[in-house]
Amino acid sequence: MRRRLAFGFLVFALLLSACNVVAPAQPTQGIDDIVQQTFVALTVQAAVATTPAPSTPTVAATQPAPSGQMGSIAGSLSYPADSLPAMRVVAFSTTSNLFSYVDTLLGQNYYQIDDLPAGNYHVVAYVLGGSSFPIGLSGGFTQEMRGNTGDHTLVAVEVKDSEITQSINLGDWNAPAGTYPAMPGQVPPTPDGPKPLKPEGGITGHLSYPAEGRPDIMVVAFSTQYYPNGNFYYFFTTPSQATYELVLPQGEYYIVAYALDPFGNPMGVVGGYTQAVPCGLSVSCTDHSLIPVPVAAGGALSDIDPADWYAPEGSFPPYPLK
Repeated sequence: MRRRLAFGFLVFALLLSACNVVAPAQPTQGIDDIVQQTFVALTVQAAVATTPAPSTPTVAATQPAPSGQMGSIAGSLSYPADSLPAMRVVAFSTTSNLFSYVDTLLGQNYYQIDDLPAGNYHVVAYVLGGSSFPIGLSGGFTQEMRGNTGDHTLVAVEVKDSEITQSINLGDWNAPAGTYPAMPGQVPPTPDGPKPLKPEGGITGHLSYPAEGRPDIMVVAFSTQYYPNGNFYYFFTTPSQATYELVLPQGEYYIVAYALDPFGNPMGVVGGYTQAVPCGLSVSCTDHSLIPVPVAAGGALSDIDPADWYAPEGSFPPYPLK
């Protein structure tokens, strides 16, 4: 009997040792609790990692933030005549005396004002004179432009950091005198119009067409910075012209040519200055990607020929004047 009891105690002790039973220090959590706590921890960690260190405030007028942190306003220009004068397009802050402006060229139908601090602005265009256009006549982005006939109140345009506020189209030239602020930086009229604020450069090239009898052609320079939906500049040619010339602000551009019928409508035939042009336009030249053309102040690039009329459909932007 004693041997049986001793053997029983020995077996019980061995079982306890093998199981290594330890009382839990804390209650076991459910899976939902663990997921929730992990999410909270990650959220706190991300907030700590992305919270910038405090810095000394700066005045935007004297120490602007990098251009990537500013916003822009862009849109089309119109004028109550058959052609467009050179204009000064101004964005006035609605909450301070800050304003910023750009000057456009004769015939330019698009503008963009960059490096604007986030906020609300009123946008007005002023005729700069020259070529018989009256200096100082102004048109704005008003409720009239939004379809509210007779309401010439300027619309507050919101600008956000690192974004372009598009379609701020200026065309209300019928507002009563005194509706808009006076044009900043008034300039005297000159026979040839004003000089633009930013130095200009140029691009020239030869015209071609893949058939007998070259039609009218519109040559367009698309800014690569906002391609394909950003600003562009264009030049109309006639069948008698063998070359074109574009005066452009500093920047980088793609050059595209659109064939036009006698009524000025696009024929659907498009050519471009692509990698196939310097390649020689032979059957072995299969790269039809547009070449970015840099334009520097005071300089002109020649032989920028939009001669690749053989690119696959969809290689170039659609006709931009619609």
